[in-house]
Amino acid sequence: MRKIIHKLFWIWDFDKEEKWLNEMSAIGLQLVSVSFGRYDFDEGQPGEYIYRMEMLKHFSSHPESERYIRFMEETEAEHVGSLKNWVYFRKKAGNGEFDIYSDVDSRIKHLEKIRNLTGICLSVELICFLYYIFAMIFFHEHLFEVITVVMLVLLLLVILMWRGFMKLQKKIKNLQKDFSLHEK
Repeated sequence: MRKIIHKLFWIWDFDKEEKWLNEMSAIGLQLVSVSFGRYDFDEGQPGEYIYRMEMLKHFSSHPESERYIRFMEETEAEHVGSLKNWVYFRKKAGNGEFDIYSDVDSRIKHLEKIRNLTGICLSVELICFLYYIFAMIFFHEHLFEVITVVMLVLLLLVILMWRGFMKLQKKIKNLQKDFSLHEK
């Protein structure tokens, strides 16, 4: 039986999304497709699959990404779905551990990709926020209420993006610190 769940995750909370997918698997709901905020599950054996997510450099339809997805499928990982450049894989739990990032360096690079994208979004939101401050001061006295609402929404987004950016930065620093401790 198919079950559809609508749920949103911030890009920097991909680990929470992955944990949630594995919790769903543990109760017997296996992800079969994904789209923005929508997860389609089929009933299956509890804990049948382990799910992993990865943010690729290009969209999943790009030839380089398609080659990578084929490579992952050769390792018995199944490509469940994609959302832009996010790909969702699963592997039978009975086949043992399933970890996309085999070393600390690859995990750090993955977090840096997500942090950099978050930083770009943060920069755009901040520029828009500053533009609206400028517009409110110099041009649109008659649209003050509308501009104020837009500015509040943008400010909220800037704060959320900053929080996400710093959260990713902290994860990267912790991994780098752990890596350097284990190297010595």
